[in-house]
Amino acid sequence: MHDAGTVIISSEFIWGLRHLPKFYENLQTAFGSEAAIELVAYLRTPSQHYISAAQQKLKMDHRLPIFRYSRLKRLKEVSDIAPLKLGKFSRDALHEGDILSDFCLRYNIKTANLRHRKKEANTTISAEGMILLQTYRRRNHSERGDMPTDDTNRLLNAIAREEAANPGIYTRPKLRPEFAQYLDRDCQTFAWLRKAHGIDLHQDHGVAEGMMRDVAEAEDVSELVGFDPDALHRLRQAVLS
Repeated sequence: MHDAGTVIISSEFIWGLRHLPKFYENLQTAFGSEAAIELVAYLRTPSQHYISAAQQKLKMDHRLPIFRYSRLKRLKEVSDIAPLKLGKFSRDALHEGDILSDFCLRYNIKTANLRHRKKEANTTISAEGMILLQTYRRRNHSERGDMPTDDTNRLLNAIAREEAANPGIYTRPKLRPEFAQYLDRDCQTFAWLRKAHGIDLHQDHGVAEGMMRDVAEAEDVSELVGFDPDALHRLRQAVLS
């Protein structure tokens, strides 16, 4: 509807499309063969990505997500389709700590006429909050997989309020080293990312190969992340009493 020089199409589902080359062809059809189309992605280490995916999953299901390297591998597949620009996702490294501001600066998007209302989305909860959320979903909605509920949302909001009111008490979610080492161990895809894009996702957590554990072995968040039992008790009392 507007005479725009740049169009940004953003969705968390793009990299999961079954026929990504077809999506690219459709863009060419829609915008014309002369349009310069680029693919952009921000990347996290697999261990960081898994924690984020687990938080989102537990809002709708008591089961933990299955981790696959397929999306990282797809980067290599689509690099022949269109110019591929990659950045490493880190709030400390992002311009103004915000991914939209960082994107606009990195790709020279003029922001003067944009209305950017900063909003915290997908708020991260603590390790104790994740444990409480999984326990609640398992007890009350074990048969309702991948489905949000009003009572779950109320619990999630109560957890977020309690944690915001008491900074420093609850544990930042992080995979235990034996699981993080398994996900972040070096592989061919990581080697390609280093060589082609200068991005290193490999991370050494100081765990020997024989001590690594696959996240697929765990069913409970309490097994995957470090947490404070006293803080978990406090959080349970605060939001469920």
